[in-house]
Amino acid sequence: MFLIPDTTYALCILKSEVVKKCIEYDSEAELIENYDGSKSQSKVVALAWCEMKDNSMLIWILAENILNKEDDPMDLLMNLYSQIFGFDEDFSEEFS
Repeated sequence: MFLIPDTTYALCILKSEVVKKCIEYDSEAELIENYDGSKSQSKVVALAWCEMKDNSMLIWILAENILNKEDDPMDLLMNLYSQIFGFDEDFSEEFS
């Protein structure tokens, strides 16, 4: 039997690659609705994450209005993760 972890949905509002505000929502639909209403006014990223059984974190980007086609989304993801959860820079350098 599989245990489906609780998922957290959040809208991150950025200014110059710095998270200024991170607002949590109860559902993906509510998050996307607020993302759609904010994307024309600010740099925003719609994120979701869940804590895994081994105390690790799974995080993914649902939508964003920051990256260009040639940008690596992993760089944005690692930047957001470090700002929101205090990710260790030494660990992120191993994967760069």
